Parts: sequence; structure tokens; C-alpha cells
Amino acid sequence: MGFAPAQWLSSPQLRPSLLETDLPRIEAYLALDDAQTAAVHALLRDQLEQDQIALEAVHADLVQAHADSRDELDMLRSRWANAWDPASAPATSAEGQAFMRSIVGEYLQRLDGVETTPSDAAETMEAWRMQRAASQMAILQDIEVLLDGPQRERWATAMAAAALARSPWPAVLPEERLDLDALLVQTLEHEAQSPRWLDLRSGWLSQVGEAMIERDAVLARNESKLLDARHRKQPGLELHLQRQNVKARAELVQVLVDVRQSMANAMGSSKRTNAFQRAAQIAMHPEIWRSDDADRLARAALEMDAIDAETRVQIEVAWARHRSRRAAVQAHLVQQAGESIIRRRFRPQEHRLLARLFGHGAALVGFEPDADWPLSETHRLNGRLRGARRIALDELELIIPEDQLAAAQAGARRRKATRQSRLTARPPGTAQLSLPITESMTIETP
Repeated sequence: MGFAPAQWLSSPQLRPSLLETDLPRIEAYLALDDAQTAAVHALLRDQLEQDQIALEAVHADLVQAHADSRDELDMLRSRWANAWDPASAPATSAEGQAFMRSIVGEYLQRLDGVETTPSDAAETMEAWRMQRAASQMAILQDIEVLLDGPQRERWATAMAAAALARSPWPAVLPEERLDLDALLVQTLEHEAQSPRWLDLRSGWLSQVGEAMIERDAVLARNESKLLDARHRKQPGLELHLQRQNVKARAELVQVLVDVRQSMANAMGSSKRTNAFQRAAQIAMHPEIWRSDDADRLARAALEMDAIDAETRVQIEVAWARHRSRRAAVQAHLVQQAGESIIRRRFRPQEHRLLARLFGHGAALVGFEPDADWPLSETHRLNGRLRGARRIALDELELIIPEDQLAAAQAGARRRKATRQSRLTARPPGTAQLSLPITESMTIETP
């Protein structure tokens, strides 16, 4: 027996179910009158206070709760591990490796039918999840009583949109980083407030919000089980639960892909569509599409009055050449990004499971060796990207006159510092949604 590690206390789901950011969003979105606003405000404030009291109690319980190391899967693992005969099918042979992988696959399929006893810490977490779901259902019913017919029709959309801004689960897949409504507003500017676009945006927000709520429900149900599996060193169960989580994330991603395409189709103008899609790509893959040192140096040099016309042309040509070389690599990196992220999440558990079943040497066999190709390809492409950036930087440093290079490099460093300060203020992937309320409402863009 041991006390629950700190990871229980830092679980994303240990947050109030209704945050203060919900209040202005819900009230404005539903166009409540003064009496309704006061009543809804009072209900939500009471719920926030109750959530805070409940959370303090949960934290106190988790501090005292035990996270035991019982292993109720040992017998099942042993039975499937013994199905492999290393004498007739050695691990060094293709037949033996295939047989080992088939055993692992059968073992993982059996995990759904195994009942495990949760630890005290896991039971505390699960009780909080159930309590939070019940309290949220109760307050939604209380608020619905206060609404008229049209407001009730918009209530589900309002809650779905608010859920996007307060989801406790960070993005894992690139598409999960997308804040599509904010990107659309950024592309359309004031036209996004027209009746046509407000109606379309309301439907899209509802679709994405509901899909995110469904994803969050799966992640919340599995969270305490995952924490127990990690603490008990059960890589098979951890892999099984991670697969469920990734499946839930993939279902949300499909909704995001469909909504993104619907938004692009509704724009009509190819110029707008391209700007929207480009902004979405940057939001999904900021680490791939971000400006690099060569970009910043070129921009800083071109802004200097001391640079003569001939040198300016050479800088622009070198910079254009760099962007062209880099773009080809970036496009291939984007294709591999999603698969690489999933493999990085699954691979450690797969190797630990093979080692647990068949010994440490089996970890080298790999559960899905062909699926690791995106990892090696991503590593290779990142090397090419670093090389292209280094070549461009060296070329620019040779083109820029020596007596002006230091000033240009100082300007590039200032640009980098400015970018880092923006990222610190608003991390990538943070939801900054603006709700389509009324034509007179000011829409905030990120």
C-alpha cells in the first residue's frame, strides 16, 4: 500500500464543471433579459461555490487516499505468456515474432472482460466524476426552467460552445488544436457577424462542442483507471485504455475535419478559403510552419535602411529559395505528424507489455514494427528541415554586409523574443472562442 502519487492531484478533471468564463458566454448567447440574467447568474455562482467546496474535499481525500499496487492481471498475463513456446518458435524467427504479436493481440482483447478493483485514490476520482456529472445535469435542468422556447433551442449550442473554452483535456492530435470559429472570424472579419454567418456558426459550434463533450466523457471515465494502471505497472491495460482515448479523440477530429471543410465551402471566395486553410494548417502544426532564424534575419535586414538595393535583391532571392526548399519538407512532415504522435503514445506501452509477457528481449521485437515508419520518417524530415534552415542562415550571413550583420542579428533576436512572449501569454491550443450572439455583438478575435 502507498499513498496516491501527485499525478492524481494534478488530474485535468479536478476542475469545476462550470467555470466563471461560462457566465458571460451563456448569458449573452441566450440574450437573457435582466430577470433571467440575475437568476442564471445566481444559479451558476452557487454551482461554482459548491464545486469549489467539493473540490477541496476531493483534494483532502486524495492526499489521504492509498493507491495500492495490486495486480489482478497477473494470472491472465501468465496464461497468455505460456502460450508461446520459444523452443518451437524462437523470438529470433519471423514465425516466433508473429506468434508473440498474435498472443499480445488476444490478450488485449480479453482485457474488456476483466474486472479490476480500483484503488482508494481511483474510487475518490470516480466519485468526483459522477458527482460533477450529476450536479451539472441538475443545474442545466434548473436553468432550462427559466428559458423561453427559442432560448431552450439555443441552450444546447450555448453549452457546447462554452465547453470548447473550458475543456480540461489538452490537445494531442494536431486537429484538436483547431479553434475553427476563431479562425473563421479572423478570416471573414466583420462579415462573420452577418445573419447568414451567425446561423452557420451556431450550427458548427454546436457540432464541435457536442463532439468535444463526448470525447471529454471518454477521457474522464478512463482517467482514474489509467492512473491505477500506471501505478500498478500494467502496460497492457494502460495501452488498452490509451487506444480507447485515441479513438475518442479521432472521432472528434473527424467532426473537426468535416466542419472545417463545410466552413471552407461556405466561403465561396478562393482567396478567403486559402487564407482560412493556411491559418488552420499553422494552428495545427505551429512547430512545423513557424518562422525560423533565417526568416527573422531576412526580415530584420530588409527593414534596415542601410542595406543597398543590390544586397536587398540578393537577400530576397536567398530568402525565397529557402522558403521553397523548406515548403517541400514541411508538406511531408504534416502528412506524418498525426501518425507519429499516436505511435509515440502507444510504443512505450507496447514494448513494456512485450517485455512483461516474454522477457526484456521481446521488447526489441516490437508489436507493430511497420507502424513505426512515420517515426523514422519524421526524424529524417526534421533533420532535412534543420539542414535547410542552417544553409539559409549561413547564406544570408554571407550576403548581409559584415558591418550591418550585427544589427540585423539583433533585430532577429528581438523578433524571436516578441514571439516567445506571445506564446507565453497564450499557449498554442488554448481555446479562445468567440460566440455568435447577435448582429450588434462585438466579436473578439484571437
